[in-house]
Amino acid sequence: MKFIPKNIIQEIEKIVQKHNFFLIDLIERGNVNNPVFEFYIDGTEIVTIENCAQISREIRNLLETESSVSEKYRIDVSSPGVDRPLKFIEQYHKHIGRKFELKFKLENQTKKITVDLVSVLDNKLNFKNANEDYLIDFDTIMSAKVLITF
Repeated sequence: MKFIPKNIIQEIEKIVQKHNFFLIDLIERGNVNNPVFEFYIDGTEIVTIENCAQISREIRNLLETESSVSEKYRIDVSSPGVDRPLKFIEQYHKHIGRKFELKFKLENQTKKITVDLVSVLDNKLNFKNANEDYLIDFDTIMSAKVLITF
């Protein structure tokens, strides 16, 4: 069940964009009388706690003027974290030099590789591992997960 109307989500996206980020995901859970809204934001720069707090305040101000949203709700604004796959090409820039688990389509086959991100060139991503270089069209990527290395 959706608790926030589409037109309000569009206004929330504008708030996030004003801070040079974009809305990755909105998870609505709970019930109509006590909903929980989880907003995941990201951008080409690192998302800070201060960014999340400011955006949260602005979203709360917007929701307080909206009569179709319950008076009692909880808002969580955060970055997606490394456990979530990347969805947008804009997310890749800040991960140059990091290791990825990548699943993509290549000539009607699905390939799964572990590679390092070298660069982002328009709609193409340059990855490499010890054996090969890969120039992969973003549209062929099925999932991309940043791996934590120590």
